[in-house]
Amino acid sequence: MLRPANNWVALWMRAKPKAAAQQPNVFDEDAHAESILKWFSSMTGYSLVLNVIPLVAQQAVERLILDEESAVVRETLAEHFTRDLCEDLLNLARNPTRLAFVVMNILPLFG
Repeated sequence: MLRPANNWVALWMRAKPKAAAQQPNVFDEDAHAESILKWFSSMTGYSLVLNVIPLVAQQAVERLILDEESAVVRETLAEHFTRDLCEDLLNLARNPTRLAFVVMNILPLFG
C-alpha cells in the first residue's frame, strides 16, 4: 500500500463517503440460505448423519469436559479413562475437522 502510484490508494482517495445502508449488499443472505436448504433437502439419511454426528459429538465432549455442572461425570470418566485420553478428547472437540475425520472413519465400522 505504500508503493508509489498505488491504484488502491488512489481509488480510496477519490471515493466519496457513502452510508452502509445506502451501499448495495455484498452478500445475498437469502440466496445462500436457499442453497443450503436445497443441499439439506437433497441429502440422504446417511449423508445427513455423517454431517451432523461430528457436531453432536463435539458438543457432547465439550459439555462433558468443560461444563461446570458435569464435574461428577468428569470425575467418573477420570476414574475409568486415563488423563491422556481426556486430553485427547478435549483436543478432538476443539478441532471439528479432525473430529469429523475420526467419526467418518469409525462410522462405517458399525455398519
